Parts: sequence; C-alpha cells; structure tokens
Amino acid sequence: MIKSFVVDAESQGLRVDVFLKDKLGEFTRSRIAKMFDLNKIKIGSGFVGKSHILNFKDLVIAEIDDQFEVLPQNIKLDIVYEDCDVLVVNKPKGMITHPFDGFYKDTLVNALLYYEKKLSDINGKFRPGIVHRLDKNTSGLILVAKNNEFHEAISEQIKNHTYERKYEAVVNGSVCKNYGIISMYIGRKTNYGEKLVGLKNNDLNLKSRFALTIFRTLERYKKFTHLELKLKTGRTHQIRVHLSSIGHPIIGDILYGSKINFSFYEGQCLHAKKIGFWHSGIRKFLSFDCELPDYFLKTLNKISKIN
Repeated sequence: MIKSFVVDAESQGLRVDVFLKDKLGEFTRSRIAKMFDLNKIKIGSGFVGKSHILNFKDLVIAEIDDQFEVLPQNIKLDIVYEDCDVLVVNKPKGMITHPFDGFYKDTLVNALLYYEKKLSDINGKFRPGIVHRLDKNTSGLILVAKNNEFHEAISEQIKNHTYERKYEAVVNGSVCKNYGIISMYIGRKTNYGEKLVGLKNNDLNLKSRFALTIFRTLERYKKFTHLELKLKTGRTHQIRVHLSSIGHPIIGDILYGSKINFSFYEGQCLHAKKIGFWHSGIRKFLSFDCELPDYFLKTLNKISKIN
C-alpha cells in the first residue's frame, strides 16, 4: 500500500520521521524507523533518511506493509449527536481512540466500525472517521466524520483555529491568575520516550511546534485548582505539557509530573467538555457540551473536603 502526503507550511522544517509519526499515528516510532532502514520512504523520487528536514510542498511517499486488519467490535458508544455527515461521541476515560502498531482491538475505532459502516477513509484503515484524537486517559467529546468531504472541511477548521475545543482539568497547586495564556513550543527529546517538553523558543533539534492554550480559573481549593482550557492549536499532549511546564500538572498525569498518591485517587483528571464547529452540510454552527463524568465529580468532591 502506498500513501503520500504533501508538506504544508506548518510542517516545513520538521524531520521526516516526526512528520510521518503524526500522519501515521497508529505506527510506533520503531516501526517508522524500520521503514527508513528498508528504503520504504521517498521524497519525490529519491529515498531519504529519517533525519531529513522537510521543505514546504515536499511530497512524502510511504510504502506501507498493510498486514493487519482492524475488526468491528460491539462496544457501547455514548453518542451525543449524529446526522448523515458526522458523529459526536463522548469517549470514556481509559479507551484508546484508534488502533496502533501492536494494538488492534477495544478502541473507539473498533466500536465505530461496528456501529457505522460508512466513515471517512482519509486517515486510512486504522483511523477511519477520526479527525482528531483524545489521549487514552482523557475523557470527553470527539468528532467523527462519516465522509471525506466533511472530514476535509473540519480539518480545514482545525488548521485555521476555528474549530472550538474546551476542556476542564483539576491541577496541582493554586493557580494565581483568573485568566491566562500559555504560549509555548512543544518538542520531543530522543531519550524521553513518549514524553514531550515545553520550550520558550523554537528548537528544530527537538522538532518543536508552536502551541497556544488559554485558561480560566473556575475554582480554587486548598491545594488544587479547577480550570477551563481552550485550545487554539492542537498539538499532541498540548494541555498536559503546558500545565506541567507552568508548575501545575494535572492530577493523575504521572507522565508529566503529578506523582501525588491520594487515597481518593481517581486517575488523570482531564475532560474534553465542549466542541463547536461549522457544519458545512446544514450550513450552521453547532456546539455541544457534555456533563463532567463521575470520576471528575468525585475528585472535585474529595478535594473540596481537604482542610
């Protein structure tokens, strides 16, 4: 199977392996590295190494060994909205959004394939319908495109920052500001595994990309703060990296520094509460807001009792 990608202005300057990890989200970094070793990656007509730096409008061509099948599974979905173009699903904490290399079942995609036969195929068979993802331990609203035309329209809104995403989180410490903007690059260190780092300046050596998060304080507790967060960009782990970088990691986010061990520990407390988008099919802006899940409410109730 051959897949090709054109490098947009936002991706120029990235290493080609980092670019492909984003485009082939179901593949591990080791699998992508092996593709380079086997001369499975070209730019234009020539093979390149994984550290090759991309230019604007480069054509990246990947030859993929498409040996695994993603099967439908009868997993209950919490569907908030549905029409002929789109599904809005409330994903539970603990569910992976789409299959990846070595893990092909019990994901949101497996459930979607059972529920709906027609989904967009722009992102390939591992991510049918998936326009944007949520981390495994992040709960909340996710949009699923049923056809390519709608998928492309939403992708354009995400690119132009007109797709609305609001989250709520409980973080360690007292956030002193009522409102604030976290403007920071996010990069990857080779010896950090899946962990990313927040940077004040662009660093091409760390393949960093600009990210912007706006926050509002909803309530302060003795040792914690309940925040609302609005994404203006959509980087991997963006909220988690940004909050950790300012000294207020999310409760339960072990990867980014929240190592407190409560008797009432409820896991990572991050919920995608609201999404909004222009629906090109019905020519109307739609907005959806879901209730905070039980684990989040239990956390709020317990931290409110700390003296």
